[in-house]
Amino acid sequence: MGGVPKRPEDIFKDYTDDYRGVFQDDLENITLFGSGARGGYVPGKSDLNFLLVLTEAALGSLERAVAVTAKWRKRAVAAPLVMSRSYLETSLDVYPVEFLDMKLHHVTVFGPDILAEIEIRRSHLRWQLERELKGKLLLLRRGFLEAGRDAKALKGLIAASLKAVFPYLASLVYIRRGEVPGDRRDLIAAAREGFGIDGDLLTRCLAVKEGSSHPGREELIALFSDYMVEVARWCRIVDELKIEA
Repeated sequence: MGGVPKRPEDIFKDYTDDYRGVFQDDLENITLFGSGARGGYVPGKSDLNFLLVLTEAALGSLERAVAVTAKWRKRAVAAPLVMSRSYLETSLDVYPVEFLDMKLHHVTVFGPDILAEIEIRRSHLRWQLERELKGKLLLLRRGFLEAGRDAKALKGLIAASLKAVFPYLASLVYIRRGEVPGDRRDLIAAAREGFGIDGDLLTRCLAVKEGSSHPGREELIALFSDYMVEVARWCRIVDELKIEA
């Protein structure tokens, strides 16, 4: 049994063999998503995330995969997302932001490229964006009050929120352009061009998250305050979006 994978592709064959051994012909697809599919995987810090698509019949006997999942958890591979093709196809209107993110950043490991086939409606993206952004804004404000003047806590809030924010930006750009740049800084530029997003502010927040910038406490408080104002402006942008379908 190996340790933490150095590269996601190093485990594709063994991972596939294990889950095919469990589910056999009921396993239709395995797809890598998340940081491993974006090129941002860091051994020892990142988990690897997989989607398993099973037949409806196999979903009733997931206990067969408990031991295999535990085995891979020891190698920093997260328990997989498990769904049927029907669940995926009928959930695109409920979770369009998440499925768009997976569609944009994935690697098919086994079976057909199911995520390439899905279609995300712009109207569904707008509805979820409004709900998620307004909820995120409330959480940011509460988090800011809880963190107070604790610089470490504020850095943690920025890092945690950006994980969700970039899929939101990708959805905004997709609504306008129908395509999304793969690089995060190119995404920021596209959002700035299409919606007037404050790209400089986001770049500064990203630098804090990545550890390449270490602002002092007062500067960090000011940065976070500006960040909250910017997210509030995104809420207004989404409110004003007019989409026919």
